[in-house]
Amino acid sequence: VPKDDDVKILDLTVFNKPFERFVKALKEYKPDIVGFTGFSSNAEVVRLLAKTTKKELSSALVVVGGIHATIVPHDYNIEEIDLIVRGEGAHVFKEIIKRYKNKEDLFFDTRCLSRKDKNFSQNLQAPPPAYPPIETIPLPRRDLVDRKKYFCTWTSSPNHWLNSLFPQIASMRTSQGCAY
Repeated sequence: VPKDDDVKILDLTVFNKPFERFVKALKEYKPDIVGFTGFSSNAEVVRLLAKTTKKELSSALVVVGGIHATIVPHDYNIEEIDLIVRGEGAHVFKEIIKRYKNKEDLFFDTRCLSRKDKNFSQNLQAPPPAYPPIETIPLPRRDLVDRKKYFCTWTSSPNHWLNSLFPQIASMRTSQGCAY
């Protein structure tokens, strides 16, 4: 997302009462676009949050991506989800934002599925798109995340004792999903 756009990331996994936190954020921030990502274990929650978004902000564009959207996109074929992004979403999401701002068609590619596309049902059944070369993927906007919220229990290090049971950590994707 371009730096000149007003963007917030709300990682519901790090909050108590995440649903209430989400609704409060929707009401206060009133975003034009709401994007969700999740693993397969999050699919039902993502559908619930999409429905909540449309109930609170009917005009918001709701976009879903992530590994579950890539592998099982038909799970997100509900009225409250406007676009389903399959595969690596950085380039696609950038294009969605550009097109949204310019009031252009949003179903421009088989990696960005919409029920408004006449080929929607066929594209739901298509194999996942090819993964782009890693060097072409934009770097994440880490400035949008409060990194102090990400801690883990870790009692020692091979070289020395740690000063805290909760050292700061960073998540890193090391593969593209599980083959099994």
